[in-house]
Amino acid sequence: MKHNQLLSSLFFCSFATCFSQVTDTDLIGSWTVEEVLTHDTEIQEEDRDYTFKVRDALNKSTFVFADDHRFTLNIPLSDMSELFRDTYWKWDHSRQHIVIQEEPNMEEDEGIMTFVLVQKKGSYFCEIERMPFSLKLIKS
Repeated sequence: MKHNQLLSSLFFCSFATCFSQVTDTDLIGSWTVEEVLTHDTEIQEEDRDYTFKVRDALNKSTFVFADDHRFTLNIPLSDMSELFRDTYWKWDHSRQHIVIQEEPNMEEDEGIMTFVLVQKKGSYFCEIERMPFSLKLIKS
């Protein structure tokens, strides 16, 4: 049960990021997690094992944005993989973020996950709110 709560808080919170001058077509393709960066944040003792299990799984993951707006999270963690089965992505240009949804073109508030990429010195990062790590991504 605690794992489901942690998983829900992970993916119902925002993955805050910011992309300048990005279009839908810029996002299309596979984004591989190159590195997971751990922040100095207090982790609740009861969440520690699962949080690090998620971190390790994300380190071996790929985010895929298909041109038909289907989204795939290739991750070696079954409950997270299942959560993102048959999902869709939508680019919100006005707010500069991506919303992952269960159905195409749902209202913004109905997304499973919201995130954007931050570009720093030629690298892309996924800054995860309320989580003790961020992801360094490369487009593959």
